[in-house]
Amino acid sequence: MIVIGGGMYLERCQFPSWEHVYGSAGRAAASIAAHHSKLLVSTLSTKAGEGSKSTIAAAFGFDVTFESHANDILFTYTHPLAVPTITPPLHTLTRTKTLHAAGKVVLRFGMVEGTVVADGERVVYDPQNVHMPEPFHDNGSKARTLAVVCNRREGSQLTKKREPAAIAEALMHSHRAEVVVVKCGSSGALVKTSRSSKMIPSYSAEEVFSIGSGDVFSAMFTYFWGLKKTSPFQAADLASRATARYCATRTLPIPKNFATANDVTLVANNVLAKGGRAAKKYDVYLAGPFFSMSQRWLIEETRRSLMDMGLRVFSPIHDVGGGADTKVAQADLKALHKSAVLFGILDGMDPGTLFEFGYAHSIGLPAIAFLDRPTGIDLKMVSGTGTRIFKDFASAVYATAWTAHA
Repeated sequence: MIVIGGGMYLERCQFPSWEHVYGSAGRAAASIAAHHSKLLVSTLSTKAGEGSKSTIAAAFGFDVTFESHANDILFTYTHPLAVPTITPPLHTLTRTKTLHAAGKVVLRFGMVEGTVVADGERVVYDPQNVHMPEPFHDNGSKARTLAVVCNRREGSQLTKKREPAAIAEALMHSHRAEVVVVKCGSSGALVKTSRSSKMIPSYSAEEVFSIGSGDVFSAMFTYFWGLKKTSPFQAADLASRATARYCATRTLPIPKNFATANDVTLVANNVLAKGGRAAKKYDVYLAGPFFSMSQRWLIEETRRSLMDMGLRVFSPIHDVGGGADTKVAQADLKALHKSAVLFGILDGMDPGTLFEFGYAHSIGLPAIAFLDRPTGIDLKMVSGTGTRIFKDFASAVYATAWTAHA
């Protein structure tokens, strides 16, 4: 049996429209459901919320136990890369509730409204908190063999280190872990053991729905490393493939034949193993109008999303600002030459943005476009010169990241 301790939450996304009761623990169990039938989720819930969570458990065929809590939690996303709005607000929640997850194989997630005390032979810990991640042993958790799976920001918070290799090394010592996996988003993941380390690629598809992608990775890693006892490197690679499939299809469970199925095309992107950054000053040149509040909000949100992926972004409004036409134009053109890819927002068909697309093509700079609301205007000159046009924001951002490091 695999025991999973963590939250089951209602999650909503506006663009694209999507709503499910998952949370880390529920999504993890749903991910593994086609591979293993003996799954137990330990979670918190109000009495009113137990019905919907039990329905999800029954649909995927896993068992669930509840400890009472005063609130059910809602995560609302404008888009998959957005910082979610949490209801009730975090400052009103008390994290006094403790769950227990004990068994031979345990997956422990961090929670916003409580903590999970894990006790197992093979335990995977995913802190799930970029602000104040909890060290594994601080709440009395025990593991005969421990694997820590975290993203780069969580690892940095736990260790005060910045680079993946330094984070992994520090976590191995501070957590007495046999395995550490540091996920680096679109760049892949670093897997470290006491004997060796290896970069595992991320896998890309045309569509990317990233809400809960980390949950799927941790779940599949737990199944392969914790239960099947495959090597941590193979387990992480299979988890990465399974995660890409979820992101491309938005469907769970992960099918048994996901590693060999050819219905979803996946491409390996081992960015860090290739030497990391493009040989340019900037990874991304961000083009788009910024003259109204809505336009400026989208520029800010795009810049944050790109920078959260570790990309170096040139943004004309941030890095040049106002001034004489000739000064601004020349500074922007120089930045295009120093960038690895152009990301442009086509909504509104801003003349300056369209010019930047044309100039990018003239200097051989690859371009990605986001167009949320097609207007019927002919885009042959944009698409016909090799620009990839996306209607989905998260997919456009991921495509930009992978292109920047190609």
